[in-house]
Amino acid sequence: MSEEPSSGSDWIKPVLEFATAGIFLAVYLWFRNETVTVFETEMSGLVFATLVSIPVILITTILLKLLTGTIPPMQIFLAVMIIVFGGLTVWLNDDRFVKIRPTLVYSIFAAILTFGVLSGRRFLKIVMGEQLPMADIGWDKLTRRAIVFLVVMAAMNEITWRFLSEEVWVALDKIGQPVLFILFFVAQVRLFADHAGKPST
Repeated sequence: MSEEPSSGSDWIKPVLEFATAGIFLAVYLWFRNETVTVFETEMSGLVFATLVSIPVILITTILLKLLTGTIPPMQIFLAVMIIVFGGLTVWLNDDRFVKIRPTLVYSIFAAILTFGVLSGRRFLKIVMGEQLPMADIGWDKLTRRAIVFLVVMAAMNEITWRFLSEEVWVALDKIGQPVLFILFFVAQVRLFADHAGKPST
């Protein structure tokens, strides 16, 4: 079996994710009040930023492979979702597709985790177990909390893009949601401490 990438490369994935979001934000902020013409097609700043994000996610995914030797399944899934819904956004010149993407991503993850709970599979443990050794009861609690969190995030995205301004949605998608994910895991510190390193139960 091949060795896991060195922990010294752990910073690469978040840096590439930050770069991807940063490029999208920069393009959107530059063109948000303009109509951009690409190959004789007029599009809004949001659609143009989405167009730019497609090659960017491909490049960062390739860089992740080259620099770490592996591409996590979640990265592949997110890249596919960005390409598919970004492609629909550009092709149909309709920003609704890029706006519903987070809703679908969170809903799919929540459904997968729910299936795991019902079938006795601990998917979070499979994905994160090596980085976060924890007793099975801890993984069960974390999974249930993650399901609720993901459902709330999906609902929040729907409310934001349907009822608030485009600028608010972009800010939530590229800045607010990553911060909320960090806060969610910070809020689980007590759970990690209570069950870390204990035998599975």
